[in-house]
Amino acid sequence: MGSREKPLKGHDTFVSSPVSFGVIAEWVETLHGLGDCEQAIERLLKLVKGDAAFLVRFSKETNHAKTISFVDPEARNLFAIERQCFAKQVFGADLMQSRSGSLWVMRSTNDEDWADMSGELREQIRAQQIHSVAVICLVNAALGMDILEIQFGTAIPDHDRVFLTMISDTLAKTWQQRAPGTAHRQLARNRQMRTQDTLRAAAHSIVRIDNPYGLSRSEFRICLMIQDGLLLKDVIKELGIQQSTARSHLHSIYEKTGSVSLLDLSNKLHLGYSGGRPPAPPVDETLAGLGIAKQGR
Repeated sequence: MGSREKPLKGHDTFVSSPVSFGVIAEWVETLHGLGDCEQAIERLLKLVKGDAAFLVRFSKETNHAKTISFVDPEARNLFAIERQCFAKQVFGADLMQSRSGSLWVMRSTNDEDWADMSGELREQIRAQQIHSVAVICLVNAALGMDILEIQFGTAIPDHDRVFLTMISDTLAKTWQQRAPGTAHRQLARNRQMRTQDTLRAAAHSIVRIDNPYGLSRSEFRICLMIQDGLLLKDVIKELGIQQSTARSHLHSIYEKTGSVSLLDLSNKLHLGYSGGRPPAPPVDETLAGLGIAKQGR
């Protein structure tokens, strides 16, 4: 399912700029250990006005995918979207057989070209507010392939599609010529970060009986509800509060727990880790002082 992006004609031109050359230069430097992978991808993302990007490795032996890098500048917003990579689901077997340096574009889930896309997949994509997807095949080898997926919340401007067409081969060739171990180091870094989060979990639970982060009664109840799996709209309904009040409580919770988004807070609540050393709470803000029983809200 899916097709290669065709060259654009006529007025669809792209004028190279120092910024575009700088983005490519940073990408090359990063692949040789002189920069940060996420920062290089984020600069490219901003240049083409994308919303999020995934650098993913697909294994042809196990049919599994590993995220080498993920960039979403909006992840720190209050109601950040929990994103996922759709390259393989959207383009299927055609992508897995594509040549290195090829560019694949899904302009919109409404396009006739995507009439055979399942309704469930369409809904998943729309739920993440994705309008268009561009995928660059960085390398396609016998055992697996690496791709760069860029997600857009709106239609991809013609000049940005031209730019992606122009640089896709360059990105692929430089990726293939990267310093040995670049991808493995990034994957190891991701594993290390997950391990550190898990090791800290037991010591720094947000909703401990002694209320280590000094949450107010309402803030503590909201955390308990989120930990129990309630959606924010259900929390608002159960507490009988306005969305603006919920936002205010969340901002306060974020500040006290070092969270950056609702997704981040939810992950910490389920993992049991907030990060950093919790401040000593005032005596009247312990769980008992709030008049909240641990069993049953």
